[in-house]
Amino acid sequence: MIFWRKKLVVVVIATSAAAAAAVVVVVVVVVVVVVVVVVVALVVVIAAAAAVAVVGLAVVVAVFIIAFI
Repeated sequence: MIFWRKKLVVVVIATSAAAAAAVVVVVVVVVVVVVVVVVVALVVVIAAAAAVAVVGLAVVVAVFIIAFI
C-alpha cells in the first residue's frame, strides 16, 4: 500500500509537471502570436502611411504642375 501511494505521488507530480509544461507552452504560443500580430499591424500601418505620403506627394506635384502650366 505504501509503495502504491508512492507511485500515486510520482504520478501526481509527473502530471503536475506535464500540466505546468503545457501552461508554459500555451503562454509561449500566445506571446508569439501577439508579437506576430503586433508586428504585422505595424507593417500595415507603416505601409498605409507610406501610401498616403506617396499619394499626398503626387497630389502636391500635380497641383504645382497644374498651377505652373
